[in-house]
Amino acid sequence: MTAIELSDHLYSAIQSVRDGYLSASEKLKYFDDEYNDLTHALELTKFDREGGHQLAQPLQTNRINRRRAKEEKELIQPLYDLLRAHNGLVGDLSRATAKVHSAALRQSKRTYIPRVRADIFKANYLMYGSIQLTQTMSKK
Repeated sequence: MTAIELSDHLYSAIQSVRDGYLSASEKLKYFDDEYNDLTHALELTKFDREGGHQLAQPLQTNRINRRRAKEEKELIQPLYDLLRAHNGLVGDLSRATAKVHSAALRQSKRTYIPRVRADIFKANYLMYGSIQLTQTMSKK
């Protein structure tokens, strides 16, 4: 893996931890709120056996979905806590990633100006066609 790929991968992984934690938290809140609605419906609604089943089924589905969201959040919590403990890490990594990209761009535009033996570089340029050559400005 190149330095650019590594830095992008690290930054992406950190973003995934944050996004995953926030997503799990939002799901958990939704299922908690839905649970409140369902239990209030049970409390305030008169129902027979068929009506009870119609209220119990969504309640069971809610509890299963809530458990999944809670377990998802529990799994990602240690990683999220680590990021919060090192709050500046995201900014530091962002700056490091920018520096890696900047260095790669500089390297891709790098040229060499021959000081004395421009003839060697011209011969190689004709042979390979890929060497960036800047003409010498000296008056020799």
